Formats: sequence, structure tokens, C-alpha cells
Amino acid sequence: SPLPRASSRTLSWLPLHTFGGNRTTICFQAQDSCGACSCSGGADTTVACVQFLVRRCRFSVGGERRLSEVASIYGTNWLQIWKMNPEIRHPDYLLFTGQAVHIGRLMTVGANDDLNAIALRYGSTVEDIYDLNHDLQRQDAIHEGQELCIIPDSCKGQASTVQVSPAFTRQFECHAPSSNTNGVHFDTFSQCISSCGELRDPGVCSSIEPSVGMVMGG
Repeated sequence: SPLPRASSRTLSWLPLHTFGGNRTTICFQAQDSCGACSCSGGADTTVACVQFLVRRCRFSVGGERRLSEVASIYGTNWLQIWKMNPEIRHPDYLLFTGQAVHIGRLMTVGANDDLNAIALRYGSTVEDIYDLNHDLQRQDAIHEGQELCIIPDSCKGQASTVQVSPAFTRQFECHAPSSNTNGVHFDTFSQCISSCGELRDPGVCSSIEPSVGMVMGG
């Protein structure tokens, strides 16, 4: 019988410039020719899967480009891109194919951050954040410790990264099921004790931490 004939294929996948943070699994299936001419051996099938993770805040140059061209893709200016890539000695130098260029900054989401607050702080927009972080899937839900790519605009961003909320005073909550003030919040501990049941048990009043306080920028 004839010897099996080997064959090969080279496949490539080019993610869009808005795919930063995307995680994609692509599977391939290969099948032989069923035991040569007589097809007596039965077909053998092999499946292999590859997982791709697109890095945030990085652009892989395809073909010769200048910084100004890369900047226009992301709606920013060449000065911003040049500042993030100190290894590029001159902004007019041609970038080579496959060169990785930083196009933004990585920031870590804080405990009380939301996309609107982050966009305001860095002089960006929520839509721009979506475009730079494909894994958000254009949803508002983010969590503390999550990493995001941001292209900051120093002309539009906030002057300070410290955001101070209005003053909040500590409150106290009544925990007495038999009392008509059960679950009510009081401004002082003495008010809570005097109103929360007849036994005046200090244990029926618990301190409530302010829900909003000072938030440090990422």
C-alpha cells in the first residue's frame, strides 16, 4: 500500500485593534484520507485547540507605519504615543512590521470605581474604554483589582486623582424585631438606644460604616 502523504497548513489570525484583553479559543480538525484508495482503514480525526490572549494597550505594527498613523487609529495624537514608547528615538522614524507599540496605560480598578468616574478622571470616555478593553463586552460591570487599558488625555482629565465625596456621619441601626423602629437608622448611639425597644440593651444598636468615602485614583 502507498505510504501516507504528509501535508501541512500555516494559519494566521489577526485580531482587530479593538481586541485588547480578548481571550479566544480556536479549534482545528484534521482528517486523513481513509486508508488510501480502498478506504479500508477508516478515517482518523484529530482535533487541537489553541487559546489566544490579546494583550492590552499594545499595537502590533503591520507594514511600515509612523507614530502619527498609529495614533490616528486610536483617536489620539503622536505625542501621547511617543511619550509611552521611549525606545522610539524619533517620532518620524518608520516602525517595522511586527513591532509592538504601547498605545495606552494600564490601570487597576479601585474599590469604588466605575467606568464613568474612570473616564472622567483620565479625560477619556466610556466608549473609548470599551474599545480598548474587548473583554468588557460593552458592559458597565467592573470589579476591584481588574486591569484596564486607558489612553489618558492630560488636557481633559481631572487635576487631582483624589476624589472626595460629601461628608458622611456615622449612623446606628436598630436590631430589635419586636420594636417598631427595627431597621431604622439613627444619627447617634444614644438616639438608637432610647428608641430601639424598652430594654435599652446596647447590643440592639450596631454602627454603620459610610457607604461612600474618599477614593484614591488608580
